[in-house]
Amino acid sequence: MLRGRIPVVGALALLVGLGACGGSKARGVATPASSGTSSSSAAPPSAPPVLITLVGTNDFHGHVEAAPLFAGYLARLRAVHPVVLVDGGDMFQGTLESNLLEGAPVRKIYDALGYDAATIGNHEFDYGPVGPASSPTSPTDDPFGALKALASPSNSVSSAGSANGASSMPFPFLSVNLVEAGQTLAWPNVRRSTIVTRGGLRIGIVGGTTQQTLTTTLTANVKTLKLLPLAEAAAAEIAHLRRDEHVDLVILAAHAGGKCSEFHGDFAKDACETDQEILPVAEFLARSPETRPDAIVAGHTHAPMATRYAGIPIVEAYSYGTAFDRVDFTVDPATKKVVDTRIFPPQSLCKAEPNKGRPDPTTCATAPYEGAEITRDQGAVGALTKEALGRAVARKTELLGVSLKGVFENTHDAESSLGNLVTDLMREAYPKADVAIVNGGGLRAPLPAGNLSYGSLFEAFPFDNRASFVTIPAKRLRGVIEDHLRNSGSIFSFSGVSIRATCKNVRKEPGPAIYALHVDLFDGRGKAISDEKSLRVVASDFLFGGGDDFWGRGDVPKIEETSEGLRDALETRLRAKKMLDPKAFLTAKPRFVHSGKPMNCARGIMAMEP
Repeated sequence: MLRGRIPVVGALALLVGLGACGGSKARGVATPASSGTSSSSAAPPSAPPVLITLVGTNDFHGHVEAAPLFAGYLARLRAVHPVVLVDGGDMFQGTLESNLLEGAPVRKIYDALGYDAATIGNHEFDYGPVGPASSPTSPTDDPFGALKALASPSNSVSSAGSANGASSMPFPFLSVNLVEAGQTLAWPNVRRSTIVTRGGLRIGIVGGTTQQTLTTTLTANVKTLKLLPLAEAAAAEIAHLRRDEHVDLVILAAHAGGKCSEFHGDFAKDACETDQEILPVAEFLARSPETRPDAIVAGHTHAPMATRYAGIPIVEAYSYGTAFDRVDFTVDPATKKVVDTRIFPPQSLCKAEPNKGRPDPTTCATAPYEGAEITRDQGAVGALTKEALGRAVARKTELLGVSLKGVFENTHDAESSLGNLVTDLMREAYPKADVAIVNGGGLRAPLPAGNLSYGSLFEAFPFDNRASFVTIPAKRLRGVIEDHLRNSGSIFSFSGVSIRATCKNVRKEPGPAIYALHVDLFDGRGKAISDEKSLRVVASDFLFGGGDDFWGRGDVPKIEETSEGLRDALETRLRAKKMLDPKAFLTAKPRFVHSGKPMNCARGIMAMEP
């Protein structure tokens, strides 16, 4: 039986008394594994093993066009095994098809696909109140209004799941570590965990949200929220499910992820990055059999994982609905123990075609799967997808009158032609601004070569951010850039200034060098900008509101907010152009010279020359 809301202190107190043991070594793709106990009676000794398939998705971001083909894979899997279907968050924000109705098309399609649960991602808060405003404009506006409406059972297709092997009830939204007024979220159909039954087994699903949530969405929408440490909160809930609810398996759906480039099911072999958020979470959960999940469906990083870390299978499948995760559990029906776990590499929906870029899931070729050809759904999923695509087609295909001579790329870890174009257009739109800044995470897709459509602009800049301004001395801007370079994450783009970041020896007396990060600013003529010079800066309300920890360690200045959407301003400026060449926006003379992020001068590295 699911519990109601409990105080945060009570949730964390569940950890008291848990045993501890060392994490298991990484193992191969198919290995024995243990699970929690069950109060169910033992099955006859001759009963065959039960095979349960976990299917995971993450970071769908409104790409409804992928749903009918994904439904074809699900239909095939459900024909051969019981399936548990979960999503790792960031379902809605990102396409016209979804954003025109604040995510409602995705919610209906997910219901029709038969999801069992989805965790709340950081971008689930982007829509703000119900209606066109992306953040509250009056004291009566509920900053969670759109998200609550999406979670509400009244806005779901509650009967669709029964035809897809899932519950006939609408799937719940999960987060074990988001806190409002000292309590985990208690909105309608929002929970810490849920329990489903497959193949005679009780399976608990726990949801968790990245610790970056409060700085990676509009601050105005989440300022009343707090985050518990994901690992500790998830451990308490998993322990509760195993001890009190007597579940047989536990899945953690976490909007926190990692990044690997190989898929052997063994962290030591999978070339995974070691500084990723989900890894210490898994290590903490692995300390006790009572808190160890049987698998983690990860998200947030838009990167692949199919590995085992601290003995726990962790999977993540890129983004935008291009692929899905799969983990198969073989369970002894007598003991309800997992005796074998098989981790699959991320399964692309489309058959790979070299040099074709990202394939179109509405037309791409597929390879046979589980011994059968895959066909796109023509039922509820297909109909809902067609409706969503049709609603957006006129605006999406509208041409802006400008032709692009090449692709404007959105490289996140280095200066990009798209970032430079966007910031230049912002300064054109707001000529009184000396400097324009855009965060790399706000640029989600490249602009393709050829005649530019509004749909392509929207996919590149999908967030409904508003233009905002600050007037600050150049010294304060230098501090912002220095803090930005000390952190990980995507790079800022700038217009109106050029920047040189170096590690300089700040030791005045004789002795070993002491290096510190230093940023120099230059104007459009290459002249150094003095610290005292006043600069008017334009950026999004997301950044100036503290997104991506923009203000770092310094004070927040007075912010002038406008009601104009930045994407609208970009559209107006683009319509005034005839031809744009990406080579003109990414020249041999870079705007932002640095040695990469995070830039750590404490290691004694030499000063970098411009």
